Amino acid sequence: MKYTEIASPLIALGIIATSLFFVKSIYDKRRLNSLINS
Repeated sequence: MKYTEIASPLIALGIIATSLFFVKSIYDKRRLNSLINS
């Protein structure tokens, strides 16, 4: 088992998880702003 075979999927998962979390935080912030402004 090579190190890269383990590392690549983990890095990919990390990038996906980070981007999902980032999108969710932006979405939540926009939702909060719309609640405050309404």
